[in-house]
Amino acid sequence: MAIDIKERLQFADDDDAEEMGDFQIRGGLPWAVEKQIEQLKTIARGYMLITGEPGGGKDLFAVSTAAIFKYYFNRRVILDFKPKRAFGAYTLLDSPMIVGIIEKLAKQYNVQGVEGSTDNKEFKQFMEEATKKWLLEGEGFVIFNKAVYYISELKPVAYNRNPMARTNKFIGSLGTVWRHLDLLLMGTHVYANELDVKAFLQYAKLRTFCKQTLEQNVIRAKVHRGQFAGPDFVVSNIAIKPLVFYVDGAKPRDFLDGKRFFDLYRTKHMKF
Repeated sequence: MAIDIKERLQFADDDDAEEMGDFQIRGGLPWAVEKQIEQLKTIARGYMLITGEPGGGKDLFAVSTAAIFKYYFNRRVILDFKPKRAFGAYTLLDSPMIVGIIEKLAKQYNVQGVEGSTDNKEFKQFMEEATKKWLLEGEGFVIFNKAVYYISELKPVAYNRNPMARTNKFIGSLGTVWRHLDLLLMGTHVYANELDVKAFLQYAKLRTFCKQTLEQNVIRAKVHRGQFAGPDFVVSNIAIKPLVFYVDGAKPRDFLDGKRFFDLYRTKHMKF
């Protein structure tokens, strides 16, 4: 069957002001807050793996970071669990919902083995391309554009013993287009060697290690930056000086109307 290739005069919008737009930073901030904002700009986009021993403060670091990005950077937050009411607005996206998205895409694009093909590899490739199209041109762009997506447990969506899982494929597809979405994806797991290289680890140029300090309720988070992604460029495979944050989960925060970071999520026994 001949392939119909025609010359076209259809072009992308040359006047898209948002194509390289940066985040809308809240104005009128104290000097100390502005200094922290400048640090956070260097980890505002990309894939971040957060590790540490159980009880080391991984969720505290990620939830507090998501809350800061939401308030000071005006960014949508996507979570794979239900936070406490004090967290405020968020978008829920857990593993079953990811599977539902993929099933919806299969129906939308009428995927039946790719028009009768029995080639399993061809089918998977087609679904990956359909997922990317949904992320860049469909509803996915509205959800993920300039968002912060925190996955509190990476194993169900990027397990290296189940590399062909639909969730792995989805996270991997998201990893190929995060730059176009200005997305920050943070994922937590104790052991990196249990995670899928192609679905997650190869994209995780930001690595954070958390541990409890001797001071009650205070954790230390050290962020190793192997990339810097600005609004219009990306520099990868570099070694910028690590950032070190000390996060007190019990300290009242003005931007949370006096609530603590501990008031934003279940600190133990997360329910999914």
